[in-house]
Order: sequence, then structure tokens, then C-alpha cells
Amino acid sequence: MIKLSFIELRDKKLEELVPGYGYLTRLVCNTKFKKPDGWTKSYDAIVDTGAHTSIIPVEIWQDLETKILADHHVRGISPKKECYVDIKIARAKVVLFDEDGNITPELEIFTYLALGENIPLILGFKTLLDRFRLCFDYKADEAWLEEK
Repeated sequence: MIKLSFIELRDKKLEELVPGYGYLTRLVCNTKFKKPDGWTKSYDAIVDTGAHTSIIPVEIWQDLETKILADHHVRGISPKKECYVDIKIARAKVVLFDEDGNITPELEIFTYLALGENIPLILGFKTLLDRFRLCFDYKADEAWLEEK
């Protein structure tokens, strides 16, 4: 079992538009990625049940041990071409862990490698979240991943 955390963020512009809107909540997991000479430092990743594939920002993946498979692009809600984010499709190795010392085995995943700046680290389903049972109770401040 890997414990997850909730983080709450404030969007000042949203608060100006809708006073009292409150916090934006994210579910996050600790990660490390495989480099040719070991592992990266720890990174908080957003656990995103709406993401079909994980996305690694350029500032993280440029030093990783990856196997790049193809060039592609992804888009969010808008189908407009100017909203596309250029990516590379790759394989990377990752471990998930928590503050109690629980750690997954090394996992090789399909991932998107973002080419642009200011892209968050996102854990999606493809070859990663589909391996675990995701459980969370926000009101009780409990969340975890457990192997199926």
C-alpha cells in the first residue's frame, strides 16, 4: 500500500471571480524516476483519474533513462490546434513511495514526455494506475494505492 496526500491550492483569479469558491484539491503521490546513473530526487505527482496516460515535464525527463517511441501531441478540453501540447511517447521507469517507507517495485510505464514549459507531472492510467486499486476518502483525509 502506498499512502497518497491531498493538497489544497488557491486560485486567486477564480476567487476574484467567485468569492468563496474555496480551494482546489489535488491527490498527489511521491515518485522517483530512473536515470542512467540511479534515481531522480523525489517529485510530487498529481494522481489524475481523468488522464489516460502519464505526463512527465521536460525539466524532469531530460535526464531520465527513457526509450522514445514517437512524436505526438495531446490536448485538453479544447479541440483547437493552438491548445495542443507537443509530446514524445516513451517508456520510462518509476517507483511510487510514501513517507512510511512503502515503495513499489520498479515500474516501466508508457508516458508522454512534455516538450513545453509549465506542464505538471501527472500519473494516468496507461500501464500505471491500471495496476493499482485507488482508494480515497477526502473527508477522512485518507488515500492510498494498493496492488491488485
